Amino acid sequence: MSKSAIRDCSLLILLTAIIYLPFLGLSAWHGNEPIRVIIAREMLHSGNWLMPILHGEPYLAKPPMMNWLIAASSSLFGELNEWTGRLPSVLLMLFTGISVYFLTGRWLKREGRLFAAIMTLSMLGIIKKGRAAEIEALNIFVISSVLLVWINGYISRWKPVALWGVALSLVGVGFLSKGPQVFLFFYMTILAYLLLRKQISFFFSKGHGLGLALLLLILAAYSAVILQWTTVDHYIQSWIGEGITKAEAEHSLSFLTHLIEYPLEGIGSFMPCLMFLIPLLLYRDVRQGARAVFTNEAFVFSLIVIGANFPLYWLLPNARFRHFLPAGPFVAIAVAVVFEYYLTKMETFSGLKIFFRRFLKISAILTVLSAAAAAAVIIIRDITFSYTVFFMLAGIVFLGILVLGRSHSPGTTLISVYVPVVTALIFLIHSYIEVQYESRRENYPRNIAQEINLVLPDDAEIVYELGYRRFLAVTCYINREVRQINKFAELKRLNHGKGKICFIFDTRFLNSSSERDRNILLNEIRWKKIYSRYFKGSRGDIIMGTL
Repeated sequence: MSKSAIRDCSLLILLTAIIYLPFLGLSAWHGNEPIRVIIAREMLHSGNWLMPILHGEPYLAKPPMMNWLIAASSSLFGELNEWTGRLPSVLLMLFTGISVYFLTGRWLKREGRLFAAIMTLSMLGIIKKGRAAEIEALNIFVISSVLLVWINGYISRWKPVALWGVALSLVGVGFLSKGPQVFLFFYMTILAYLLLRKQISFFFSKGHGLGLALLLLILAAYSAVILQWTTVDHYIQSWIGEGITKAEAEHSLSFLTHLIEYPLEGIGSFMPCLMFLIPLLLYRDVRQGARAVFTNEAFVFSLIVIGANFPLYWLLPNARFRHFLPAGPFVAIAVAVVFEYYLTKMETFSGLKIFFRRFLKISAILTVLSAAAAAAVIIIRDITFSYTVFFMLAGIVFLGILVLGRSHSPGTTLISVYVPVVTALIFLIHSYIEVQYESRRENYPRNIAQEINLVLPDDAEIVYELGYRRFLAVTCYINREVRQINKFAELKRLNHGKGKICFIFDTRFLNSSSERDRNILLNEIRWKKIYSRYFKGSRGDIIMGTL
């Protein structure tokens, strides 16, 4: 590895630490994090790392690879908490940035590769998921790496057996991250690319058949393990159910709302990278010469990744933008090609220099004002002013003043590093303020769980959760074993000889239960309420009772 590559990788490691590590363990588990954490905790407790178990029931909706990483991280550090649970996502984002840097060397110069890697790490949507104990960081790394390996092998003219064998083996391993989505991303992209290049016969080569055999072998090995706990029909139906959920609209206007909001969310998620396309939109002279970027195969391939996959998720009413985030590194690569084109035009087209001078100057002023506004909010809202926040605010102001002093002669490193860093710092400060504010609410899940832990009887070994995944953000913090049951009638069949039986439900579940099942709770079993608290508008009150 050259000295320049070592310096660039060191810079990527430093930026990853600055962007992803501060306040990593501050917020409570949220979103889908409780699912990953509960399953990982069960793996550590039972020693069964093969079958994901969620509150006593097999969890088939997602494969277990992210749970393995969370469990491994927690085992290494001796504790499963918010920091150790989210650390694997941080490392995966670092690996994604480094893979983008090294796997684009055929098409990008050093400045472009570094730009692409930095932009990958600093996209707002990717930062959000790269700081969470969720599947998305793993999915982004797996899909982007598989596609970059394939295009490198294709352009390098690997033998079909080697190309398809390596790529589809990686796809098979990638299945363990989030299931079939890696297949969709891979084949939607590769088919579109081969059709564009009029090489569709390569798709039907014998090498592809061998690659499919390796893929099926990996899937068969995984399925053999899973089918020890479930049936083929139930497993297939679980995947079909996941797909149907994404394809169904909640109400008549939800699909129209989705069509409008999805692209807007995409623009926000890929910021600040997309800001570097502004000169292309503003200057005709820049656009006229920009056709040269289409001779760059990385640019064309990246456009195909984006164009072939975006319509699928855009047209699925319940698809979330996180499902499209694996295209983020390719957005960064495409913009990096354009950025390299800017560098060739800097000396001959003065408008670009003027734009970047003004761009940096305006960015510096806005970031200094944002730091002042954040400090004011912290003071007015009486939010804890930590040393980390102080240094972040001071760093933003210092960088803003430094850039204002150098905006007359912006270097490429200054342009590509300053905007992502200050964007990330502002994002972190906003997240800190939001967490501090939310943690004061009565219905903050971690606070509710702490209150429940205080009232739980000492001899209650198990808490039974009525319903499925209704308030995992609370139950993941309960310091007892939690098991799922589906009806109040099941409470009657529980063994009363081992301490008090505690159960938890919410008023919405009660109201949606059958009249017969509600009657069992209200009239046929003896129980008393030991805790209740408003949780969410959609769930009503959480109620804890004992038999």
